[in-house]
Amino acid sequence: MKVIILTKKKFFHWFSSKKLNINIHDSLESLEPNKKQILISCNTNIIIPKNIFSNYKIAINIHPALYTFPGRDPHHWASYEKAKFYGATAHIISEKVDQGEIIDYQKIQVNNFTPAYYKKVGNECSKILLNRIYDKISKDTINSQPSNKIIWRKKFFKRKDLLEMCNFENINQKEINLRKLAFAGFEKYFVYGE
Repeated sequence: MKVIILTKKKFFHWFSSKKLNINIHDSLESLEPNKKQILISCNTNIIIPKNIFSNYKIAINIHPALYTFPGRDPHHWASYEKAKFYGATAHIISEKVDQGEIIDYQKIQVNNFTPAYYKKVGNECSKILLNRIYDKISKDTINSQPSNKIIWRKKFFKRKDLLEMCNFENINQKEINLRKLAFAGFEKYFVYGE
């Protein structure tokens, strides 16, 4: 079974020792969908349109966060909530981003609440989860049916939600400090009251 991996170039080294028949891509333009192939999108911010993902035998996304943080910038939201667990989620790609049926996940307990740490954990868990999905493919035990009853959190995070949190007007100092930590990297959007 041929596997197509869509990921960022910085993650290409994850696949250097794989024995399966794989092709690695970093853009939609280079994909040539085939109903006999499996597509795995891993740690990208690329939204795959239906006319592409529906032309694979199975299309899976590995989201570098737990199912409790669907959408954009999950590591920042985990930091804001001081989530005690974080990881990665494998799900069937659907028309609605990060809403497809969850087929597997990897999580670990965390004790550092910075966005950079959550991002690192998400990437590490993505790699573990990718290897597990890969093993299932090599043993021909992968399917598109969920292995559990885990569902996505209802709140889907968008970039505009994060930018709204950068407005510090009319909030107390404790909340300002929490937001400054959680949304580090977006300082140019911080708005302070008088």
